[in-house]
Amino acid sequence: GCVAGEKTNPLAVPALRLIGTLLSAPADAISDMLIAAGALKVLTDVVLDKFAPAQVRLEAAWALSNVAAGTPSQVQHLLDSPGSVAALCDVLESDVPQGLRSESAWALANLVRSGPEAVQRVDR
Repeated sequence: GCVAGEKTNPLAVPALRLIGTLLSAPADAISDMLIAAGALKVLTDVVLDKFAPAQVRLEAAWALSNVAAGTPSQVQHLLDSPGSVAALCDVLESDVPQGLRSESAWALANLVRSGPEAVQRVDR
């Protein structure tokens, strides 16, 4: 996380946008490699980082939304990733910019479309 007042890395938004774009690519192997490399934990941590700028958090939520719209295996990884679903739910209940809430809602909507297990996890 960042300390209040600390400058944000100017590459954070473009880097997260690249990760989100790769996670939305039709080549499932790329998403699978990013997931195996630990992308879900990092993205979840960014979504939860209250000191990070809203745009940075939005990009991380968008990337998680892309995973939630992925293959059944990718969706399962997201469901099993500690804190990921809770982070997206928490954003919906937080006083954050509408764009961040919307992106989190999309991620959760994509998740619940995958079936009853996902619905049960989201309906906490």
